[in-house]
Amino acid sequence: MEYKPFALTHITYPASDPLSPFLALLSLTPPFAVCALCSSFIIYKDVLAAYLLMGLISCAAFCSILKDIVEEPRPFRDDGYGDNDTMDYGMPSNHSAFGFFGATFVALYVLRGGNMWSWKLPSSRRRLQSYANPRDARDAILIPSLAKEDWDALVKQYNKLHTSTTVFCTTLLAIGCAYSRIHLGYHTINQVVVGSFLGCLLGYAWHRLFEIKCTRDWLEWLDLLLNELDARRAILVKREKDD
Repeated sequence: MEYKPFALTHITYPASDPLSPFLALLSLTPPFAVCALCSSFIIYKDVLAAYLLMGLISCAAFCSILKDIVEEPRPFRDDGYGDNDTMDYGMPSNHSAFGFFGATFVALYVLRGGNMWSWKLPSSRRRLQSYANPRDARDAILIPSLAKEDWDALVKQYNKLHTSTTVFCTTLLAIGCAYSRIHLGYHTINQVVVGSFLGCLLGYAWHRLFEIKCTRDWLEWLDLLLNELDARRAILVKREKDD
């Protein structure tokens, strides 16, 4: 079977399979997620994105260590690009662990009242405070003031839609990323299953750490520090322009 590399990456897929290009994109979920979280932290000073990113990187590092310990080879792929000579071991699947780590953390976060997105992204500190008090929806989503009855009904509908949509999308993305590793021949089923289970376990542990108040207090302090540095930089820029 002829294989071709996915543009700008080292992922190859069967050229005759119409589904493979889409699965190759799903297989790129980890680098896409890292870019998105880094952008959110740099642009919006989103410490929640930084916290999730640290967890994902830790999960990937742990899986890499396990690969060197277990030393289970990947399935043979005769794609003509020498992948079998350059790839590392396959147990557990790093991509599967990465995807299910993120899906587990995000699902637990929104089910506990956290907010992943809104009409206008609020500060990390307000999102952390609203997580500790999920009934205070005004800190979680920024919508113009309404009558109390209308507001309560709108918030209830939004929370249901937000939670169900977020859990569904992240879970579907994790499943798609994991399946792509099997379909494209990069991992065996056992390697993907173990990686997925490990990702769920580590994602749960990372969320439990987030549940500790001192962790959220530290993130709030980091958010205040970043905002203070940003404000001082803006003042210096304004002074330079005035001069």
